[in-house]
Amino acid sequence: MKNSKKAWLAILLVLIILSAVLLSLIYIRYHDLEHINGLQIIWGDLTIHPSHNDLENIPLTTIKMDNRAEFYGYLVKDLINYYSIKWADISVVYFTARDGSRIVVSKDEIESRDVLLALDYSEFRLVFPQDSFPNRWLKNIILVELK
Repeated sequence: MKNSKKAWLAILLVLIILSAVLLSLIYIRYHDLEHINGLQIIWGDLTIHPSHNDLENIPLTTIKMDNRAEFYGYLVKDLINYYSIKWADISVVYFTARDGSRIVVSKDEIESRDVLLALDYSEFRLVFPQDSFPNRWLKNIILVELK
């Protein structure tokens, strides 16, 4: 009888711990966008730090990939249009990750394709849904430079 009680208590303890871990992971995945770490958009002399309110006013886009992966976030063209930046003044966009990795994308590609700044926990990930291989994808985007 005593061993049976200990077994039930052990099972209950494991369930409580697993529930706490699951709730923590859910919170991390869906917590408030205010905690997005340091994204900056630079256009000439202007530096923009998108706020929580800004991001609430930009439509979220969900993109399903052929392999059934799903990403949601902001189309780069929607982000640029939200801040009333003139497309005529841009030829390329540089995306820089926290580790210093950098990708250059032409204005034409951003205007004509669904280039996505996907939400990846509290960071942004650059996603090119039309690319067969995700070679150009970049995690932990902290800087978007419009030139």
